Amino acid sequence: MPNTTNTKRIAKNTLLLYFRMILVSVVSLFTTRIMLEQLGVENFGIYNVVGGIVGFLGMLNGSMTSATQRFLAFELGSGDVKSYNRVFSMLLTIFIALSVILMIIALAIGPWLINDFIVIPVEKRSVAMLVYYFSVVTFFVSLIAIPYMSSIIAHEKMGVYAFMSFIEVILKLVLVYVLYISAFDKLLTYGFLTMAVAFMITMSYCVYCVYKIKGCNYHFFWEKALFRQLLSYIGWNLFGSVTAILNYQGQTIVLNLFFGPLVNAAKAISDKINGIVGSFSNNFFMAVRPQIIKSYASGDLDYMFKLVNRSSKFSFFLLFLLTLPLIMLMQKILTLWLGANQVTTNMVVFSQLMLVFSLINVFESPITTMIQATGNIKKYEIIIGSGTLLLLPICYYLFTIGFPAYYSLIVLILIYAVAQIFRLLIAKQQVGLSIRYYFNSVFAPVIISSAPSAVLSYYLCKFFPDNFFGIIYSVVTCLLITLLFVFFLGLNRSEKKTSINFIKAKLR
Repeated sequence: MPNTTNTKRIAKNTLLLYFRMILVSVVSLFTTRIMLEQLGVENFGIYNVVGGIVGFLGMLNGSMTSATQRFLAFELGSGDVKSYNRVFSMLLTIFIALSVILMIIALAIGPWLINDFIVIPVEKRSVAMLVYYFSVVTFFVSLIAIPYMSSIIAHEKMGVYAFMSFIEVILKLVLVYVLYISAFDKLLTYGFLTMAVAFMITMSYCVYCVYKIKGCNYHFFWEKALFRQLLSYIGWNLFGSVTAILNYQGQTIVLNLFFGPLVNAAKAISDKINGIVGSFSNNFFMAVRPQIIKSYASGDLDYMFKLVNRSSKFSFFLLFLLTLPLIMLMQKILTLWLGANQVTTNMVVFSQLMLVFSLINVFESPITTMIQATGNIKKYEIIIGSGTLLLLPICYYLFTIGFPAYYSLIVLILIYAVAQIFRLLIAKQQVGLSIRYYFNSVFAPVIISSAPSAVLSYYLCKFFPDNFFGIIYSVVTCLLITLLFVFFLGLNRSEKKTSINFIKAKLR
């Protein structure tokens, strides 16, 4: 397929994913405030720390999704439907077996974790235990959905993916309403309804794929060579995900041990903001990811490098456009969103630092996908995974000598910045990526456009009043300044021409 057709498909899918993202983000902002009001800060923190325990398993979904999308997109790139069905069936068999094993382990260690390990008020432990069981079942159901959801993404049916998200949004609104009117324990009700929503979404993915996508009809298939290939890739990808789990969710538990549920609530809010804002760049890259893998499978490496470099740069610009005003106005925005009585200093600092981390780590996905496309990820996962694991012992040491909670995010930022350097070195060795070309086409335009726009925006926004209209003026100013600097300093000549033609076409 010509590259111009692929580019148009990426653009179309990106627009569909942005529509999905806007819808999900608006509902997420609304539901988070209602949940915080209905559950209270303590219950909200308890749910997130209990969910964080299951997150040690639930974060595996990201690893399994990445592995599944790689193999399914690779088979699509080779054009063999029968091979696609064999890979799909074996992946689903592996997922079912893995789900059962992990579910048994999680249920067995649950009572010890809730009663003896994490800090939860005694009167809340019985409810927390039930919420933990609900979270385990939610994980099991979500894991089974991965091959079906990955098939939709690999086939680049982003309209269907957006529609499924619309269904999920409706169900979450119903969840919030039931939580509002429920006479039962709010924390218990929320855990049960979250499990029910996950089950309904999984069924929707399964039904669509079985009837609409060729190769998604499951039948038991076993081939020793294919199993070894899948298991090796999934195993090393799993190793990388385990390190990410230990970093993200382990950070939640370490914070709980030293500072209690109130700090967990602050981190939960920062994670929520980071997830919403990060979805802008993530949705753009989701439209690009299948094309990177397919271009490698078809041997078109030049187009793959072009996709990696441009997606890295534009992912940063999209994220920076949103995070700059949020970082500068975080106190005001959180107060407007959650209410003055709910906002703490930790919420503000955690949210600002989490957004800085996202800007640093936004370059990770394109490089990682390019390396994953090769199927040879052992060296990559060992080096990056082992290096980032330094986060927890460093944080634990800093907390024991009296450092405040937000230093965990400062350490996170520094470690993942160094990790990006090693990613580039590995990509150069395995696929021949030119680091000089990458720096000139990605890092250089990012630095020379973002640094002056941040400084100028910061000083100009000081002149606006400290009220609602001041927030609006500040946001608009940041957006305009950032767009100007990105256009004139961040884009090359062909990208400027494409942007102008796109705007002219939309104005017509």
